[in-house]
Amino acid sequence: MSVTIDQAFVTRQRERLIKLERELQENLSEQREEYDELARAERVEPVDEAQVRMDSHNRGALRLHDEELLTRVRSAIQRAEGGRYGICAACGGPVLRERLEVKPEAMFCIACERRHELE
Repeated sequence: MSVTIDQAFVTRQRERLIKLERELQENLSEQREEYDELARAERVEPVDEAQVRMDSHNRGALRLHDEELLTRVRSAIQRAEGGRYGICAACGGPVLRERLEVKPEAMFCIACERRHELE
């Protein structure tokens, strides 16, 4: 059961996306500061080096995820401002309101998302 996407919904979603954008920017800034701090830190004991490498790898993966999400969020904000929010970027069909409520940055309908993931 999908409810029509009206301008009030788009406005609320845009506000959510802007808040998420700010949060992601803050997270990325903090992650950069932590990385810089680690880079400046003195060498650690060899026994601790494996843990430091694992931590660094995990932080890098988290940073990459946040950067990719930030890109999708910014794209969704642009779509909302351009009147294309809720329209699938691949097929031009509707993106279900329920999907956008859960994943406000979604740019594909479910069918196109599945196809996109397989590519």
